[in-house]
Amino acid sequence: MTAYDLTSVPNPTYQIDRRHIDAIIWRHALDVKADIATVTAADYAKVIAIPANTWVQGVIVNVHAASTVALSTINVGDSASATQYLSATSTATTGFTAAAATTQKFYGAADYIKVTLGTTAPTSGVIDVTAFMTQLPDYATE
Repeated sequence: MTAYDLTSVPNPTYQIDRRHIDAIIWRHALDVKADIATVTAADYAKVIAIPANTWVQGVIVNVHAASTVALSTINVGDSASATQYLSATSTATTGFTAAAATTQKFYGAADYIKVTLGTTAPTSGVIDVTAFMTQLPDYATE
């Protein structure tokens, strides 16, 4: 298994500051062939950094360009669970997939959202991962 950290790559971010609460919509376009060199099952890419004291309300995956591998899938998760947000999401067809509302999670410490290639790994394709997050104030330091 090979891990690729793409969280330092510039991504479009829309941020609103309202009384020390930051609403963040963060999107990362993952080009499977360009961003993950080995493209084997269980390889993963860290695609979105999650700041400490952040509540992730939802994650959406949009397959822009489908993989040429018929049964290829990805999982979307974090450092604790590769499938925290989505499990066995097809990359063989284009379209949107949203994580269930029950997958919301609060992160007291910084973490990341990662895309893990499934058992049948895609060898190509472009996948947008969008996270809807709210960073809460750290009252202990204010």
